Amino acid sequence: MNKREKYIELGKLLSIEEKENIKKEINKSCNNCANFSCRVEQKDKPILDCIAWENAYLLGEYKTLKLTKKSI
Repeated sequence: MNKREKYIELGKLLSIEEKENIKKEINKSCNNCANFSCRVEQKDKPILDCIAWENAYLLGEYKTLKLTKKSI
């Protein structure tokens, strides 16, 4: 399993509370969203801070880097 797959897996395993806390720290936009079932019309994009934003990779990466930084 490569680093990208590990981040995605970790992002999927986070609790809802952890995901919401991390989402508050990430700049969410259509440019870094991985929600394939997005219903925002193309003409309305990009949207900043969209409530349907999802990206397991970024969530997992943030969690990993935050934990690594704390342990240093």
